[in-house]
Amino acid sequence: MSRYDADDTYCYPGTDVLRNKAEIIDAKELDAYEGELSTLRSIQILESPVPGKFDLEHLNLFLRRLKKIESSSEI
Repeated sequence: MSRYDADDTYCYPGTDVLRNKAEIIDAKELDAYEGELSTLRSIQILESPVPGKFDLEHLNLFLRRLKKIESSSEI
C-alpha cells in the first residue's frame, strides 16, 4: 500500500515518493538516505550542542540544524 497517491503533485511522476532536495526517486533509497542523514546530524548535535534556553527559539534552532543539508557527499 502506498503512503501517498501516485497522482499527487508533491510526488515524482509515476511514483509515491515525495519530491526531495536529494532528488531521490526510489522509496527504499530515500528511506536509507534520510536515516543516514538523521544519524549524521544527531552525532553532530551531540558533539556540538545547540546553545539556548530550551524555549521555542532554541527548539527552532535545533530543528534547523538537524534538517540542514549541505551536500550529499557527507553520507
